Amino acid sequence: MDVARSSELEELLTEKARETDEDGHTPLNQLMRRYADGIVTSIVRTLGDQDYSLEGPIVTALAEESASAAEEFGQLTSYRALSEFEPHEVNIPTLPTRVILRALSWFNLHVPVAEDTAVTYHVLHRLFADLERSPLVNEQMRLLNAICLWVARHHEHFDQAVLLRTLLNGAANIMGQCDLARGAQSLLQWVLLRRRIIGKDSQVAEIILRIGCMAHDYSINPAEDVARLGLDLLHWIEAETLELCKSKSLKGYVQKALSAWPRELPTTLQTVVQELPSESLSKILTDERISSYKFRLAKRLHELAAENSYDDEQFSKLDFWRLKECIPPARLISGEDIDSFSELLILQKGRIDGLESESSGAHTVRARHLLASRKESDDPIAPQRAIMASLLSILDDPSTTRSHLAFITLRSLVYIATSDPTGTRSWPLEHRQELELLKAYAYPAASRKHTELHELLSLTSHTELVEDFPRWIRFLATTLSDSLAVNESFYVPLAHILQAETQFPEQALPVLVHTVLLTERLRQQPKDGMTACQILSGYFTTILSSDISSASCRRAIVDTVLHLRQFPPPGTHDPLAHDKWLTVDFLLLSQNAIICGAYTTALLFLELATEYSDLASFDPSTVEQVLYNIYSHIDEPDGFYGIETQNLRQFLMKRFHHEKQWDKAFQFHSAALETREAESSDLDGALQALHSFGFNHMAMTALQGASGIDDALNSSSMTYHLGWRTGTWDLPEQPGFRNAGVPLYIALRAVYRERDSALVDSIVRRMSIQEMGALRSLGNENLTEIREATQNLMCIHQVRRWRDKDIQRDLQSKTMKDSHWEKFVDIDGNMDFPDLETIMACRISLIRSGTWASEACLEKPDYIKAQYFDVAASLARELDANEGSPNATHASVYHDYAIFAEHQYHAFKGEGDDDLRQDAVMEQVFELVNTVLRRDRDTLKRELRIRCYKVIPLASQAGVLEFVTNTTPLIVWLRKAHAKYRPKDISDDDCRKKMIAQRKKGNADDLKALFIELREQFKPVMRHYFTESHKTPMSWFKMRLNYARSVATTSIVGHILGLGDRHLSNILLDNNNGEVVHIDLDLKGKLLPIPERVPFRLTADMVDGLGTSGTQGVFQRCAEETLRVLRNDSEVILTVLEVFKYDPLHSWTASELKVKRAQSVPDANTALLTGEAFRFVVGIDMSAGMADEAADRALQGVTRKLDKSLSIEFTVNELIAEATDPFNLANMFIGWSPQY
Repeated sequence: MDVARSSELEELLTEKARETDEDGHTPLNQLMRRYADGIVTSIVRTLGDQDYSLEGPIVTALAEESASAAEEFGQLTSYRALSEFEPHEVNIPTLPTRVILRALSWFNLHVPVAEDTAVTYHVLHRLFADLERSPLVNEQMRLLNAICLWVARHHEHFDQAVLLRTLLNGAANIMGQCDLARGAQSLLQWVLLRRRIIGKDSQVAEIILRIGCMAHDYSINPAEDVARLGLDLLHWIEAETLELCKSKSLKGYVQKALSAWPRELPTTLQTVVQELPSESLSKILTDERISSYKFRLAKRLHELAAENSYDDEQFSKLDFWRLKECIPPARLISGEDIDSFSELLILQKGRIDGLESESSGAHTVRARHLLASRKESDDPIAPQRAIMASLLSILDDPSTTRSHLAFITLRSLVYIATSDPTGTRSWPLEHRQELELLKAYAYPAASRKHTELHELLSLTSHTELVEDFPRWIRFLATTLSDSLAVNESFYVPLAHILQAETQFPEQALPVLVHTVLLTERLRQQPKDGMTACQILSGYFTTILSSDISSASCRRAIVDTVLHLRQFPPPGTHDPLAHDKWLTVDFLLLSQNAIICGAYTTALLFLELATEYSDLASFDPSTVEQVLYNIYSHIDEPDGFYGIETQNLRQFLMKRFHHEKQWDKAFQFHSAALETREAESSDLDGALQALHSFGFNHMAMTALQGASGIDDALNSSSMTYHLGWRTGTWDLPEQPGFRNAGVPLYIALRAVYRERDSALVDSIVRRMSIQEMGALRSLGNENLTEIREATQNLMCIHQVRRWRDKDIQRDLQSKTMKDSHWEKFVDIDGNMDFPDLETIMACRISLIRSGTWASEACLEKPDYIKAQYFDVAASLARELDANEGSPNATHASVYHDYAIFAEHQYHAFKGEGDDDLRQDAVMEQVFELVNTVLRRDRDTLKRELRIRCYKVIPLASQAGVLEFVTNTTPLIVWLRKAHAKYRPKDISDDDCRKKMIAQRKKGNADDLKALFIELREQFKPVMRHYFTESHKTPMSWFKMRLNYARSVATTSIVGHILGLGDRHLSNILLDNNNGEVVHIDLDLKGKLLPIPERVPFRLTADMVDGLGTSGTQGVFQRCAEETLRVLRNDSEVILTVLEVFKYDPLHSWTASELKVKRAQSVPDANTALLTGEAFRFVVGIDMSAGMADEAADRALQGVTRKLDKSLSIEFTVNELIAEATDPFNLANMFIGWSPQY
């Protein structure tokens, strides 16, 4: 460019700059430096040359400037061919390559930093975003050429990992567009050659997997040219992957990608994947750096399960839930993936542990906020760090649109954060490098108009947004961000991404709400109007109470309240203040959690409602209905029994259904149907009962003949279950809402009625995809519907098996090859009966379809007779002739199997100075009890057990004990907790002193009266142990459930074996899972000077830890199940105890020394009190017998407690009554701490 033209250009640019410059005095060079990235992008994107071949004008112009740049451009376009796309004239402005290169040289002369790596970073983001937005392939090709041109000129910049990752992610994102696939391949090849640099980037696993899956999708495309492209891309990426494996730093990432590979790997790569055990695959599922296509790991897990190399518990407790989170949308999921997942479910017997379903979400804004706030919960910068970290992760998102939104937002955020107020200096190097690149060309965000929070949230037009979740969440998140921006400029740029998409504002909402409330508390400024707490509480209450609010809006509010509970508010000494950020009614939250399918969350909120509200203010029927909804959907069979009912008839009906007592349920429902008060639920209950008896045709007849019942049953899942079991194929599909019975019904109906084989396969595939979508959308706490979905998937998979080509060929040829039918015939007898029976019934229906499909298609009677009846009659006559008599066995084989399976199911229903030798013996007995409990289906399902530890006695008072890690003695936690949660209560010491003083007076009734009085002044606090340990609903529920089950089990076992002296130092709490651990096991509590009058420890605090239902529900049912099993296996237990009778190491009595030491009784009183205590227990004077008779007496005591003359329910009720009786507790030794 000559000097005259250069001067003329400068004058023109200066004039334009004055028009845009705010103060009008900024020098041109400074302005160009400020906007260098945008200017360079504008220059490059005007590239008009479309011939990118080695002889084309782009390479020619580059070669004139730099031979190396021309060579790099050739590599960047190596897989592209001009013949693949016929370009047309590009849109203006358009310039030849030479002019663009001269313009860039001129600009670099005036702005030397225009050649920096920061400009390259910004140019790449801008060009990839422009390419994504362009609707014209021709313009996209132009922009792709521009990217290659810039990268070729600055190829030395890509020694920096951040730039290489930006190019890698951008290229992978355009791979999904068929016309650009070759261009993406060329860019990716260029990047992958730089293995030394990308070897430190964990994102490479995600990129490789994404490329492989997109290539596979192309390869199965019906269009021949697209399929050919896909196969070529697959061969290429697999070859590149093999090369990457040679790098030690990359091999681990490559293994992760290959484990979820969409097709069978070449032999050279199979060995790489086979090195990964199932545990590594599980880790990949939880690795959130790999965000896409992880569902295809189901295929590899299925292979391991088929080889018996996969742990059942690993699947049920962890991998199922991670796979569920990874289920892709319907448009991306393949039939092969669904088959692998369904087969995996079948191999794992369909078992799912609903108590392990907590979502990981370690890289969400909420999780990062929580992590950033752990050191200082009231740190106002913590949310800013969380937001910035989340936006940085979005830069690598598979969607270029989302990535660019994050890029624009971050660019404005770093413009504000000039002195690192968010503390990013401690972040990983790649994050800090990226922030430095962003800061180089940071731009201020557009100013926002400020409106008071209460004004925006009170507008009726905004309240009505709750019907449209995307609009509502964007509005609310932006409103909160704007309110924060008034005092903190950091939040000004957030409006850009909050207004443009749904996912980020949904994640950020709880963080923004917390920040608004925290900011208000930290400022502590007097406010004339409403506080943010009042404004948000009122607004959320309005939405939760509205009939038009979408479930997603409700869920967002529920998640916000749960997030707030993780943080203690500043400036308060209230240990429960974390529940008081807002004043939204917890019962209302519980009801809304049910609407969202968050049933464990609903239970937590209901417990909190009883904590903070007067129970008398609740409508009992409302609470009862909430509890019914909760316990009918969560994975816990015993909580149901703790519901206090206001409607006995309703409770009985629900109990019969809960316990599967269909004979009683049928009687009640039938009686109701004979009255005018019958409801649709009565007919539905009667149908379920008839179905459970196997009377499906009778049930369908009853349904079809029912009158005076509303239309609710038309949409009942039972209606459709009966439909396919009875061959009733004229039921409507019920579009518009989920019905668990419809997908399998439609799939089987297609097999029966459709003649076109391709149409049948299409319908079956559509139903399997629909059910996968339903499973994907269900909340993890909605276990009942999740199990319905998995059962449907297993059954629809039977239909897919039936449609297998080999089986269909066998049916047509009327021959059977065992290898073809093996999977269709076999089934694991250990599968839960509901799943087993439904799968078998589905198979029976399919077998019948092979016989009666023509009838369903309404063929002519003569054709049916000739093709089926005549053939069947002929075969029957031939068989009867050979056997000598008619044989009905063949016709009833499946019926007999179903009855047999049902019968099988019901059959299954059917330390100091202590003597360590005693502990060792008792631990052996506990292990025996655990073995017995594991053998029973119901106690195994509840995981009932006694927590054991190892004891190796070396002498009477010497030995080795296993250290029970991460446990706390009950006394330690309770003493601190009472002072913390009930600071105004009477102290423990005062309570003890009053009890001791009253005991000396010798009146047991007065002691009882005092004890009752003190209990009113010393309230229990054990429930707070679980909310203190876990704020998330599922973890809280699981921990409390473990506590209740372990207390029930140890109470019954300890009572039967005579375990006493259960003071608070002898019971430990496992801080990981909530189980109780009993120690110091050899002392007989009722032989103490002041005898233990209770069968086990069930004091106020122990009961408080069981929840609002107290001993009803989980505790009572688990105690009953434990006692039932011990009674049934009493012979085994007594036989082992008989062996211990002759064990010289075990003493069956407490020595006088030990009795005296236990309660510090003076020597003169020891013998007398011990005798009285023994008479209190067994009614026998111990002095009348010899010491060696103690073992016989002890065994007689165990035998008596295992006696079956009284019912289990009565016995447990009596034991609970004894254990909680105030008189018994008041007269306990005060060192036993009966007040706790």
